Amino acid sequence: AAIEQLGKNQAANDRNAAVFDSLSEIPEDTVYVKADTGSLPYQAQIRLQDKSVVTVEDIRDIPADACFICDMDECLSYCSYVMTDHNDSILLLQNTEAGVFYLPLDQMSVLDEAAFDPDTQTIINTDEDSLLCFGPYLPAQAGSYEFDLTLDILEMPADTKSLGFAELHADGAVLDHVELTTRELKDHKAQLHAELPEAAGELELLVVVGDPSQMRLRLSSIACENPAS
Repeated sequence: AAIEQLGKNQAANDRNAAVFDSLSEIPEDTVYVKADTGSLPYQAQIRLQDKSVVTVEDIRDIPADACFICDMDECLSYCSYVMTDHNDSILLLQNTEAGVFYLPLDQMSVLDEAAFDPDTQTIINTDEDSLLCFGPYLPAQAGSYEFDLTLDILEMPADTKSLGFAELHADGAVLDHVELTTRELKDHKAQLHAELPEAAGELELLVVVGDPSQMRLRLSSIACENPAS
């Protein structure tokens, strides 16, 4: 069991190395790392020997335009920051108010891996699966959240009115529901809203296609906004 765990740790370190490599190319001399991120501060110090690695308790204390690393599980806490790189466990963010945080679509789940295109970072439903995507099952702090889904209609029968629906759940409870009609998607956008009176253990978005054998939808982005973040 110990050898297996060592193998998993090494695999995680290898995945993180690519993110650290992108950090080595930024002009800033200082990189910030959340204090409660396990071995990340140590990994950063080893990989980024030409930069100063500063561990902080609260990311809000770092300077404007500075770069910092946090766990993927914390991404919904930093919707006001800009993601510049990521893998399945960590995020590289920049402390700037100029951009929008986009949830990485590779964090969403699909029933058929062929639905997700890693090169274009898009999800297109297959002929057999009405569930376009679901996830990302991440924790969320109490507050207000907006999710803007960019959806394109690739195929549909001429007389189609409803293409399916999108929902937002928190710990199993439905927070918002929107019907995906041709009118709703005329601007290629569907919006989901959530008011969380208290922190949620898992936030889930799901997109359902009405008739996957005749309809094709493409999800190309999920923009997240939390005004309090």
